[in-house]
Amino acid sequence: CVFVANDWHTALVPIFLAAKYRPHGVYLGARSVLCIHNLFHQGCFPPTTFNELGLDSYWYDAMGWQFQERAHMSCYSYGHAVNYMKGAITTADRILTVSPGYAHEITTPEG
Repeated sequence: CVFVANDWHTALVPIFLAAKYRPHGVYLGARSVLCIHNLFHQGCFPPTTFNELGLDSYWYDAMGWQFQERAHMSCYSYGHAVNYMKGAITTADRILTVSPGYAHEITTPEG
């Protein structure tokens, strides 16, 4: 079984697979793939929303994000946030992008 998550909207799939299911012996043979279409939209929420996910506090590090001033346009202006995309990148078994060109672009300082 392979779960494919597309961008931040479905980023909780690999996170929950790693944090909730595998530790309890469920979906042990399943794998998760994150396909990044647009890295600008990362699914950032106030840190307090982490508690609503029902995850152990251990997983906050996988999703917590402290960002630079220029990133405030795409996330909340708290200086830190819960970032679903970061959580998926951290926990997915594989990461893809929509093209080789986009894979290169997001590794540049401008990307």
